[in-house]
Amino acid sequence: MTIEIEKKDRVFTIIINRPEVRNAIDRSCADQLADAFRTFEADVDFDVAVLCGAGGNFCAGADLEAISDPDRVLRFEESGDAPLGPSRN
Repeated sequence: MTIEIEKKDRVFTIIINRPEVRNAIDRSCADQLADAFRTFEADVDFDVAVLCGAGGNFCAGADLEAISDPDRVLRFEESGDAPLGPSRN
């Protein structure tokens, strides 16, 4: 798993854990991010979600190497989750 969840008191922390690529997001990571935020939204025991990155970096954005790999390419459909997971309007 490239996304870790920590729960403390009423804070739900979502951690991108891909420090080897400065927490850049590929398809699997984006899917896990979206799922993590859905889990937070469904849990009434938490008031706030915090998104952070492991290893001293928040997020380098899209994993550019993943874009050339058909098994890891980001989503670009007009509906559903956004390319980087939960960021769709």
